[in-house]
This record gives sequence, C-alpha cells and structure tokens, in this order.
Amino acid sequence: MMSALQSLPFTLRQLVIFETLAETRSFAGSAELLGISQASVSSQFKALEAQLGVALMARSAGRRPELTPEGERFLADLRIFSSAADQLAAHRLRRPGPREIVRFRILLGQGLADHYVRPRLDRFLAAHPHIVLEFDTRIPSHESTLAASSGTYDFVLIHQPADEPVAEAMRSLGRVSGGIFGNRKLAAGREVPLSPEEVARLPFALPSGRDDGAEQRLRRKLASFGVQPTNIVARVQFFDVIIAMVARGQAVANLPAAMIPPDMRGRIVRLFPLHDWRLVFHRRDAEAQADRDAVERLLLESVVKNRAYGLMPD
Repeated sequence: MMSALQSLPFTLRQLVIFETLAETRSFAGSAELLGISQASVSSQFKALEAQLGVALMARSAGRRPELTPEGERFLADLRIFSSAADQLAAHRLRRPGPREIVRFRILLGQGLADHYVRPRLDRFLAAHPHIVLEFDTRIPSHESTLAASSGTYDFVLIHQPADEPVAEAMRSLGRVSGGIFGNRKLAAGREVPLSPEEVARLPFALPSGRDDGAEQRLRRKLASFGVQPTNIVARVQFFDVIIAMVARGQAVANLPAAMIPPDMRGRIVRLFPLHDWRLVFHRRDAEAQADRDAVERLLLESVVKNRAYGLMPD
C-alpha cells in the first residue's frame, strides 16, 4: 500500500516558496528573503500550481499578486501541515547539557525594534538561551547609515531614504512609503496633501541624536520639496516619543509609513508625500550557521512577513 507521503503532488521546497509568497505578495521580495533567484521562485510556484491543477494566486501586470479562494484554503491547510511537521521534528534526539554562549551585535532601527522585533523577542530568547543579542537602536539618519557600513555589527536592519545609494555590504529588501505625518485634526478640514507652504507652518518634531548634522540634512531634504519649517516645537532622540507627539497632534514628523503603530493609523494621516524609505539588511558572515540563521530569521520574519509593515518591492 502506497504511503500518502509518497504520492504528495508537491515538494517541501515548493511549500516554503508558496508560504513566503503568501506573506510577501511579491516574487522579487520572496526571492530576496529566500536567497534564490526570482526565476526560481516563479518556476517552482508555477510547477506547484500545475501539479495541483489549481490557481493559487491571481497575477496581473502592475498589481501585487493576491491569493485566490483556493489559495487561501491551501494556505490554511499548509499551516496545519507545518504544525504536524513541527511535532514530528520534535522527536529528534535532544542532547543534554549547556551550550556555549554566543553573542551578536545588531544595529536596528528604533521603530523596527519597538513595533516589530521586540514583540517576538521573548519567544526567541526562550528557545535559544545560549544566544545573547546586543542591540544598538537608532532613529533613521545619515549617522545610522554610516554605522551600518562600519563592519562592527553582526546584523543590520534599518531604514534609509530610498533616494540614497545602498552600501555595497548591504542589500535592499524593499521600500515603504514616506512623508510628513500628523494628526488628522492638523489638516483642519483642508484637502490632503497640503501645500508646501501649509506644511511649513505646522509644528515640527525633528529627530535628535549623536549626528550633529542630522537636522541640517533633514532641512535641506525638506527644502528640496519646497517645505521650509518655521515652527520647530521639539528635537527628540526617541522614536516612540515622536510617534506619541504626532498621534496627539502636538507635532508633525518625517516618517516611514510602516513605523506608525496599527492602532494609531486611524488618527494619523500623511499630510505631505516625501521620498520613500528603503529597508536594508546586512549579515556579516553569510556562511550557513545555525545560530546566525536563527537570528536572521527573527529579524526578517518579524518585519518582512508582518503584513502590518507593508513592504513594497524595489
């Protein structure tokens, strides 16, 4: 009698690719995340659909692919399948005894740390008690971009303006929209987006940190869009404080849209569009190694696979 496992109309690799596509809604983004070519992602996915005899995703030019009803059902069953696979994997021999402590230094954007990575950090550390993570969290700035290229970090995951070049050691994972965001009441019934002159009169909160030239660079960037703020109400070092001031209507700020917590998005609106932001990543040692692989999965899955983040392909 043939085992059901022998007659499966797909490979485990195809399932991993489908699951990643279902989360990212991007063939290019999935290829980046999996470390394979976009052509390989496309061919493996097409083979899966052919072997099943159904369309799992609807694809059309200029639009992100979406799961079909059959794709939604297949994804739900895949999650059950993955849970069963985890139970089977739990039967492997677990060797007793403590493991040697390993430490990794991580440069991480403050907003990424607060809203995406920290909520998953407790489970990760409980599952990997021998791994110590040392975080350096910073507001996006020219200083953080320079620090990312210094070679002192094992991992880097930060935002940088999309109109700036990506350093050779980094790789771009995609983009998120950006602009000047504020409480809806600051629009005061006016049509959004506001004009550069209207935005310039709003109360601004500017990021502050160890980079003495950050404010002047931001002012030059705003000026290139015709915005020259005349009312600076705060210079803030901490990202969560900036967000709180924006949500309460005390100030406006230049932000990546993905850094606004989902529970605040009903109160906050993009008052003026600016440049997009690019999510960039670096892993110092690319060679496969279990502990480094685990840290990379924590960082990328916390952000890239989180639908609230809203990553767009480059």
